[in-house]
Amino acid sequence: MRAVPLGLEILTVLSVIGAGVLFVARSPSRKTREWPQEMHVVTPAGVVDRIRTGDGPVLVVIFAGWCDECRREIPALDRALAAFVDTDLQVVAVAVDEDADSYTPFATPHVALRPMRLAPGEQDGLVRALWSLGASYHRSIPYVALFDRHGALVRDRWPEAHRVDQIRLTLSSLSTNAALR
Repeated sequence: MRAVPLGLEILTVLSVIGAGVLFVARSPSRKTREWPQEMHVVTPAGVVDRIRTGDGPVLVVIFAGWCDECRREIPALDRALAAFVDTDLQVVAVAVDEDADSYTPFATPHVALRPMRLAPGEQDGLVRALWSLGASYHRSIPYVALFDRHGALVRDRWPEAHRVDQIRLTLSSLSTNAALR
């Protein structure tokens, strides 16, 4: 048995002589980056608290750096939310990445999103917490839910093809109804 370094991972190669069998087992990646210092850790209870105690509507955005769809949509959503920066809308952005290496695609300045990272091992707790508020979060990301100023779910199912546009339209309609002022 021997370890062969390959990029950030170490592959352990086991071979059985005679049988011609080669097994490759992947060992866990070595952590190479640290989380940004400005990125706070949030628990599921902290997410619920922000939803229930907000001064205005709350948009919950859950994503991960390893998610291709998130990498496409979250920057567009961030730009769309810039139009609501001076409103009462509060955005709770939660990265569910387990390590900083997978988060790096989002380590760019955000306009409206101020991402927090979910405390390690709390994915199931986040599912239960959001379900307790009527949301249908199943660990499928990107996930976006809108709650009113009283913590009641307004909407959390958006058409995949036009999710960012639909969120923008929903927020704009709330804005004209003075819900975001």
